[in-house]
Amino acid sequence: MNSCLLRWLLTALLTCLPLSAMAASGQVAAMGGLVTATHSDGKIDALHKGDDVNKGDVIATDANSWVVLKMEDGASLTLRPKAKLRIIDYVYDPDNPQNGRSWLSLLQGALRSVTGAIGKLNHDSYQLTTPTATIGIRGTDYDVDVVPADNADGLTPGTYHTVHTGGTTFRGKDGNAVNVSPKQDMFTGDSAPRPRRMKAKQDSVWASIANFDFKEKINGVLDSIHKRVRGGYTLNTKSLGRGREQVERYLDQHPEETARRVMHEAQGKQGAPEAAMHTHPQYNKWQPGKPLPPVRQYPRRAHEGGGHKKNQE
Repeated sequence: MNSCLLRWLLTALLTCLPLSAMAASGQVAAMGGLVTATHSDGKIDALHKGDDVNKGDVIATDANSWVVLKMEDGASLTLRPKAKLRIIDYVYDPDNPQNGRSWLSLLQGALRSVTGAIGKLNHDSYQLTTPTATIGIRGTDYDVDVVPADNADGLTPGTYHTVHTGGTTFRGKDGNAVNVSPKQDMFTGDSAPRPRRMKAKQDSVWASIANFDFKEKINGVLDSIHKRVRGGYTLNTKSLGRGREQVERYLDQHPEETARRVMHEAQGKQGAPEAAMHTHPQYNKWQPGKPLPPVRQYPRRAHEGGGHKKNQE
């Protein structure tokens, strides 16, 4: 009798829990190499495509490995080699947007983040921390790279940050914060706790990331997961597992967001397509509404033959 009563109570409790408390934070959408999840109980599991990730997990990528996480609210998180990301808390509650939370901590390595419905409905609920910085959003597609002291590139250790679309608030350990706009490169670390613009010689951090993405064809994977012409948000509402009507209702009630997306799309058509922008040698210097600078072309060598074509993008 006691066991039956206990089962009944557990069933009733699970039934009463809100869906947001039971749902996974996200899933592995694509990956390459070895990716693991260390759970809050200390257990470590190797991840595979389609596996869930949850609050408290630390997602880690091995050397030459990467993973794209598609979060419950439509956001995407891309980790490059030797990266570690802790999901501190992730709550998607389309019925009560004020309860939503996207709290992440990048412990090391490079991350590409494109925010979803949580950031759109309540951008104050989004926060990403690193050992030397805190990033808030204003609707954003951005990169951040936590470079360790023993890096092989001779870079100053700290947090490197750039925005592709939208904008962020970038705060250093000294408490000072700066607003970061598209194509601005920022840095902060223990040696420079006040956020500052990156020096030209530090541009290699983005070149290294772009080269890895190009080699592993990650750009194509990302393009198939989300569209980047929506003000920095991955708000293709058709891809939302739940809350689609609530999010669409919010967009209808905030027409200024739609106008901003239309303007962004118009600017993008005047310049280079997003996919080309990230594989172009000077993609980080591109400005919306302007064409990309031409890629230097080299004369074809005699032994290349007709089957070798130069990239004309």
